[in-house]
Amino acid sequence: MDINNFGRFNSDTWGNVGEWVMIVVTIITIVFLYITFREQRITNRTQVKKNDLDFILHLFDKLQSDFEGYLLVEDKKDFFGTTALYKYTKGIANTKNKHDAFHFYKNQLETDNIIYLTYSIDIIADLIKDASFDEQFKMLLTKKLKLFFKLKLEFPLGLLVKSFLLLEEDLAIEIRNFYNKYTDTPITKENLIPTENY
Repeated sequence: MDINNFGRFNSDTWGNVGEWVMIVVTIITIVFLYITFREQRITNRTQVKKNDLDFILHLFDKLQSDFEGYLLVEDKKDFFGTTALYKYTKGIANTKNKHDAFHFYKNQLETDNIIYLTYSIDIIADLIKDASFDEQFKMLLTKKLKLFFKLKLEFPLGLLVKSFLLLEEDLAIEIRNFYNKYTDTPITKENLIPTENY
């Protein structure tokens, strides 16, 4: 009996059952591999978004912790956070000679801590802008960052900006630019109240 003679289905031309099974299994495997790789890419993108969000939230926590750790010792008493920053900037703002106040200001550890906080906020803002998650999350995190600035830094830094507005020193310009970037009411030479001018 000739096993290659099945009428119109010639096994020499069309192959045998084993070859057909192998072709079908290969096609099914390719389809499943494609689906698996596609789902893996989706999972990887989701994981990257989660990692970005976790990292940014960690930096927010670190920023809050650093701010609360901001220390000012005055009259043998320790002040922290908002109170310390306010007392420090208020003392500088009350100094009559702004040039002397600025030279005192730029050589203080408290000033280094202010600059550290401003750099931290800028870094977080850049990370939010470049993050891989949706625009809605970016908008919410940006609002959170601006709220932190508004509640913790806007008033004390505003005192510094007003005090050093007419100085063209790098540090004074840096604080002014940072303040004006995050506030709703920028302080410039043009909008300074005349009685505040020196």
